Amino acid sequence: MIRKQKLDLQVYAYRGERDIPALVGLFAAAAEVDGPDLGRTEGQIRQMLSSPRTKPEENLFFFAVEGEVAAYGRTFLEDGPGESVFRLTGVVHPDWRRKGVGTLVIERLEQRIRERLDEPANETVQVMVGTNLEHKDRLALFRKTGYQMVRYFFNMERPLHQEGQPVEVPAAVYPADIIVHSMAERPDLPAARYVCDEAFRDHWGHTESTMEDWQHWVSEPAHRADLWLLARDAGSG
Repeated sequence: MIRKQKLDLQVYAYRGERDIPALVGLFAAAAEVDGPDLGRTEGQIRQMLSSPRTKPEENLFFFAVEGEVAAYGRTFLEDGPGESVFRLTGVVHPDWRRKGVGTLVIERLEQRIRERLDEPANETVQVMVGTNLEHKDRLALFRKTGYQMVRYFFNMERPLHQEGQPVEVPAAVYPADIIVHSMAERPDLPAARYVCDEAFRDHWGHTESTMEDWQHWVSEPAHRADLWLLARDAGSG
């Protein structure tokens, strides 16, 4: 009988600025295998670490072998109208996949969640993970560690170019009593937050946002206020 060698992993929490290069390198290595959509620039990583929900020194962990980072994982809490959700996310370096590292990442994050069970605002607490269907290694890991598929989401797209030429997009037509403007023209985060929370209040898995969340999102390097549209009743001022 062949026995797997026990992984000698060093596990430690985020230690500040000195750990950012390791995260940059980990995301870069993963993006080469998983695709650029799942890559992260240094600016995006810093933005993630500054999220009010993350608190990286408490909830983000590195997993290293002989000083080389093999993976990272983090968890953050969101409270909804009737239930609270701990979300898990992380990355395993391609060289260390299917060797048991991912299982250890999830076990450590679940341990951290158990330490935080006095924090959720609701009695019903869920733990959620997610991935793209083409990432078979992640799907296998989640099933192995006891997670079940409960929901699918679809990304829809339309081409803006065809054979190198722009595709004409019909101009939007709004009702006469509706005025539409961008967030760049008339910033109104409180209104945007209110509308989104009201619209998705009965949506599956919805959790409440805060103004702190919104302020963090709009401070992202890639944020385009000119692409955020708000529609108002003409009589509302």
